[in-house]
Amino acid sequence: SVPHAVTFIDDLMADVLEVLDDEYAVFIAGDHGHRMQKRPLSVSIDGIEVHPAGMSAEIYLDGMGEEEAYESLVSTPGVRKVFRKRELGQIHLPSSFDLLVLAEDGYAFSQSGSVTPSGHGYASFEGPYPPFIAYNLPYGFKRTECSLVDEAPTVLRALGIDMLGCDGSSLI
Repeated sequence: SVPHAVTFIDDLMADVLEVLDDEYAVFIAGDHGHRMQKRPLSVSIDGIEVHPAGMSAEIYLDGMGEEEAYESLVSTPGVRKVFRKRELGQIHLPSSFDLLVLAEDGYAFSQSGSVTPSGHGYASFEGPYPPFIAYNLPYGFKRTECSLVDEAPTVLRALGIDMLGCDGSSLI
């Protein structure tokens, strides 16, 4: 169970911290959170390739224009939002695919027709946020909500290094 796993990890961390002296900071970072998903969402539109990624899907144009694909996807039941290629950088994604599609709450993209009870692949800025836990920091977090892009600047700041020119910002 989740409560058992959290207690187990917390006990292990207590053992690790007991061995380390106070000059060490320890970080535990996750790459995503999880949300409930109940219904599979299958998108089959001629002229596009759909690559499911949980509650989102990467779309590659395969004969269809971007605007036509956008309009087809926006009108698909179960699709909540579609990002165009030019918008991907704003949400910290590469433009290696053409569109990004987000599912409505409770849906997950699936080629098999089934989904697990919870999953990831949703827009990380909508939460739940990835776990990011710090032990032995000389000061506390300025804020508690974070994105993956905030983790590296935070760890570097704890080491006394400011990471300039990055998408994220230090939490400390």
